[in-house]
Amino acid sequence: MHDINDFTPSVPQNKIWLFNSAGSFSGNVKFLFLYIVNYRPDIYACYISGDQSNVDYIRSLGYRACHFKSEEGKKLMSMAGVYVNEQVKEQYPAELKNTKLLNLFHGVGLKTIEKKLNREYMSLKIAKKYIQHNEYFYKNMCFLTTSPFMEAHFEEHLDLRKNQIIKGGYPRCVYQQEYTPIETFDHDIIKKQGLPEATKIALYVPTFRENEPEN
Repeated sequence: MHDINDFTPSVPQNKIWLFNSAGSFSGNVKFLFLYIVNYRPDIYACYISGDQSNVDYIRSLGYRACHFKSEEGKKLMSMAGVYVNEQVKEQYPAELKNTKLLNLFHGVGLKTIEKKLNREYMSLKIAKKYIQHNEYFYKNMCFLTTSPFMEAHFEEHLDLRKNQIIKGGYPRCVYQQEYTPIETFDHDIIKKQGLPEATKIALYVPTFRENEPEN
């Protein structure tokens, strides 16, 4: 088992991988991280976050994690060969300017995103992001796509080139099916609420609409 207190990797740069999913431990980034930790001992993997409570939580699960602003975080960012995250962020630490960016963007469907967005309330933020980081994206970003349809969608909306595309399934779907399932929190919502076992749950999960962005 890896040492969660080891922040001195002894592997080549291209095998130092940092993982980030904002202030949470979730999604494709989480499950690719779990795969690397459990099945690729040749790769040094560390979760990095700007939220100390998230760092503490991941470490409590027995995994290596550090804060962006910590001594360990700054050192690892300057050494990293691969930075894994989701979406196209507004900020990227300067230490990662020469690091390969693996983008596991998900949850798009048919929505207009990124460079195709034309809503005024988003356009300035989108423009600023690409003005600041466009060269970094162009030179360093690799992008996961799950089907020919989604490949074409992402190519159009992010101006991706064919050599940036990685074809495969989403780690959050594949891992739990193909490898030993992992639970990092209590999934028994009914028991936690003290409800009868026969209780049924109805889930309402809205997403924004083009003509009603506040919805």
